Amino acid sequence: MNINVLIKQFQGIAVVDTFTSLMWCEGYYDVGALDVQNEATLENLKIFKKQYFITRDDDTNVYRIEAIEIDTNEDGDDVLIIGAVDCKAILSQRITWSQVFSRNVTAEQFIKNIIDVSFIHTDDVNRKIDNFLLDIPALTTETTTRQSKYDDIGEKVSQICRETQLGSRMSLDADNN
Repeated sequence: MNINVLIKQFQGIAVVDTFTSLMWCEGYYDVGALDVQNEATLENLKIFKKQYFITRDDDTNVYRIEAIEIDTNEDGDDVLIIGAVDCKAILSQRITWSQVFSRNVTAEQFIKNIIDVSFIHTDDVNRKIDNFLLDIPALTTETTTRQSKYDDIGEKVSQICRETQLGSRMSLDADNN
């Protein structure tokens, strides 16, 4: 299995096929995390940087590197420890600024609404994230009335997913990379 390291513009800079340890924890409702351990070589220190991204050949999730440490293992070798979080964490960097009220919508439609007004078609240009696309399939038919104001969007999405037993993921659009 290979892991891919991408720079901030999601351009691949390295394919890593050798590592000491890889723990890949997907979050079905919540944010997932990963931990990569590798030799602390100059080459690895150049490849793995905070705010870079990691993907895997056999998975569509994208993780952002948040922590890099060097530790010494039992054999006295220096080990590079890379901690990353699922890019779904970006949802928690926003709150629903203005009230989003939706009547007779499915859970997916409501999630789409709050993400759309907070990241894509927001009135505040500083809150807009370019190239943020939504692809939320219709999986449920049960409708309800929902609202959100000043809620952490990541927490709200997780709450709705738990209530409705829906999972969520954030991935790269292969056609645009």
